[in-house]
Amino acid sequence: MYSHFEHRKGFSTSTVHPEFLLYQTNLEQTKYHTEFATSLTFISMAAIATQPVTIPEADLPNLDSISFCQASLNDKLKKICDDFIASQDPELFNDLNTTKAATALGRADDAALKAAAQQLVDEILTFGETSYDDVLGVKNDSSPEEVLRSWRLRGCTIRPYLSHGEAPLQQSARKAFIALMCAARKKSISERNIYEVVEWEGLVDLNALPDDDGTPPTEASVKEPPQEINNVYEKATADMVALKLNPQDVEVRKRLNTHNLAIMEHNKKMGKIRRDLYQWIIPLEFFSPQYMEAAKRYKSLDDKPADEVVAKEIDKLKEVVDTKIRKDHFKQSWSIPSASAYVGSSKEIKRIMSCATAHERLSISTDADVATKITAFRSIVSRMHPVFAFRQDAHEALNQLCTAAEEVGISDIEVSFGREWDGGSWEDTRQDEDVVPEPPSAIKKLYSDAKESMISLSGDPGDGAVISVVEEINEQIKKLSNDASGSGPIWNINVEWWCQTFRDMAEQEAILRNDIEDRGAREKIESLIKNIDTYLKRSHLPSDWSYGSAEKVIRKFQGELDGQKEILEAVVMDMKSMFDDITTLQQRLNDQSPNESQMSDVVKLVRSKYSMVGELKKKLEDANDRVRNSRSVNEFVEAVQASQNALKEARQADQECDAARELLASLPDSSQKSASNAVQYPWATMPLSGDKVVIGYKRSGKGYQVCVQDKVNGRLVRELKAGAIIGRGVVDEYCETPGSCNMQKSSAQFDNVDLKARDLVKLHFVATQQPKVRNADRPDIAPGSYCCVELRDRGIFMLTMTRFRRMMGKHKADEEMEQVCNEQNTPVPWEQQPLTTYVKPTATKNTQNKQQIVAGVAGISHDTTNLESRISILENKINDFQAGLPQLLESTIKKAMSTFQATFEAELAKALQARSHQ
Repeated sequence: MYSHFEHRKGFSTSTVHPEFLLYQTNLEQTKYHTEFATSLTFISMAAIATQPVTIPEADLPNLDSISFCQASLNDKLKKICDDFIASQDPELFNDLNTTKAATALGRADDAALKAAAQQLVDEILTFGETSYDDVLGVKNDSSPEEVLRSWRLRGCTIRPYLSHGEAPLQQSARKAFIALMCAARKKSISERNIYEVVEWEGLVDLNALPDDDGTPPTEASVKEPPQEINNVYEKATADMVALKLNPQDVEVRKRLNTHNLAIMEHNKKMGKIRRDLYQWIIPLEFFSPQYMEAAKRYKSLDDKPADEVVAKEIDKLKEVVDTKIRKDHFKQSWSIPSASAYVGSSKEIKRIMSCATAHERLSISTDADVATKITAFRSIVSRMHPVFAFRQDAHEALNQLCTAAEEVGISDIEVSFGREWDGGSWEDTRQDEDVVPEPPSAIKKLYSDAKESMISLSGDPGDGAVISVVEEINEQIKKLSNDASGSGPIWNINVEWWCQTFRDMAEQEAILRNDIEDRGAREKIESLIKNIDTYLKRSHLPSDWSYGSAEKVIRKFQGELDGQKEILEAVVMDMKSMFDDITTLQQRLNDQSPNESQMSDVVKLVRSKYSMVGELKKKLEDANDRVRNSRSVNEFVEAVQASQNALKEARQADQECDAARELLASLPDSSQKSASNAVQYPWATMPLSGDKVVIGYKRSGKGYQVCVQDKVNGRLVRELKAGAIIGRGVVDEYCETPGSCNMQKSSAQFDNVDLKARDLVKLHFVATQQPKVRNADRPDIAPGSYCCVELRDRGIFMLTMTRFRRMMGKHKADEEMEQVCNEQNTPVPWEQQPLTTYVKPTATKNTQNKQQIVAGVAGISHDTTNLESRISILENKINDFQAGLPQLLESTIKKAMSTFQATFEAELAKALQARSHQ
């Protein structure tokens, strides 16, 4: 197999193949090389009547069809030659099926051929592996043409005996042929020229053929392609329609170039070589520019349908395209609509999509007979079918039209043909389409054998291996068809139709995966399935090739969506359970004595893992909340994948905490240590006598209050005490100690921080001062208290009870305090019993009475000892007032309006009465 042009100097336009000759005028002489580097002189739209248009956008890669085919061919041939040279596998030579005839070499008989071959083989094998000139029988300064001719002559001499003759001759011939191939490569002979000899059948003298294969064919000499090529054109039609709508679509161009490679293979089977190998390929470099220019002018017609200048340009473009199609025998459906046809189809499409009923879409009355309905349907399809309409919305309009046809009773066969119409004669083609006899049982058996391949093809319509399997089945069907009816492959599986249908289904399914409620995708899937079922029935194909129903497809996606939801919820529950386990582990570690030095490392480890798992849990919960009501399968799949990755990280962190669990299990009396609730304070403390420790202080009037930790019956308790109890000097010393804890500042630093309940890691204890006196009429007033809390990513702090309630919410905060106080066997702040009580049933009593009662109790200070409690009460009153304010305002306004109305009516009555007396 060869390129159109070997290494040549330059030649006139009369020798250029018409596939590349886009312009017959103003074309300068150019140089052509193996890679087909070409430069063309473009013309203006003034000459559009006789010549193709230029490509204004010069950035259309891989547009040159033959260059693409040559590049693909080069890659393929290089691999084949590499296999020969590298492996020297005898099977590769046996598969060549070389003929023994070599008449073109002018040998007298087979014995002379064999003797010449044996002599040449022996000569080549005497040279070293690097004696390339000697192996090829040329000189170092021989021209490329001389080297090429010598390679052909020597290669063709040895070629017949690579798989024929005695075994010793075959073995030595193969070694000599491999040496020749290596030498040819080293002397820069192209892969195509090398492979031409490898594939040589011994029927022609390769050196006797001209490299350019004569002059290019004229329009009159372009032969009509054989049926195999027409079949490729038929398969390529859907992609040509797609190319019209987007000439720059890389994927479409790739598929069309794949069709061109198929055409090359057919040409090769017909014995064509060199430039004839590219005969009948689809010239994308011609069609794409025409489609691009047409699209621009159709857009102008959308804005100005009556623009005569644009209309003339479109009609000239159509003339150029139609001329090319007629000359090269391409499909008429590859053409473009005239200006008037485009305007008409646009109006028809817009009309169809704006109609509300089936009869309106078909432009028929509700009492129309069947013949009228069919005629109207065919007429509309002929005017707006996507093959010719050149509009993006043509497919949607056709779907609506076909649905309308089904609703008014037009047969499924008629509607199916309308969908597949390719512009041919409707009546003639319909007659052929309708008369498809039932196939014999042997062909039905082949249909059953193809089921698995069709299922695979529905999953990947571009799978070349599966397509090859179906095509092989088609070959068997074709043989059986000829035997049964003699009418050709009438029962063949239309692979291209199925691939396109599967691609359409995949496109709509992709939309459903993004939004399972998408109405348009649901309707299109329903239409496609109806079309498939009609096709199956008409062609007598197995019914189990059907998708079943649109509801079945939708249920599949709904099941997938529900399954992903269940997986995500299960992952969230697993994450929560793991987080709870690590939380419990951290609490148990915090309950251990701070003097346990071996605990320090595992405590740090667990704290870090606790924070990490907590963050993962929060992200996972947020993701779950975000997609909870999503209708996208893809979104759920992504969320599940991310959640499973997060769960994997959390499990790894949980496994790393096993060392802490093992250490806890080895410690004695872990239950008693847990009950002690020791805290490793991050600030300075001051030991007192016995087990007492000062752990914090606060200003209280003219003195201080201190938080003292003490051990009572083996457990730690914390209490707020007056500084005078432990001594003013001790308190002053602690206050002046660097790093001591000022509880007021510890709490106040969060005045402008919006703490949330999720920020709490643990409430370690609640420190409360026993009240000295309390109004027995107000038992709900709690004394000032401090909560020792551990905050995520912040550490341990002392917060006022009011601050803690703001952070957690009063109800949740009280629950936390009750739980901790019960575990530590201490009363909650609001249940602390005072030293003494008094009764003040009304709020109008003289303040002096309270002072007289309080004065009887020694040590009472009239300072701000109970300030926290009073603030809490005041905040509650403010909240109650704010909650009732709207209702109070509404009530007040109603009363005022009522009074105003009564007064106004009375004054009005007086005025009217006075006027009547005048």
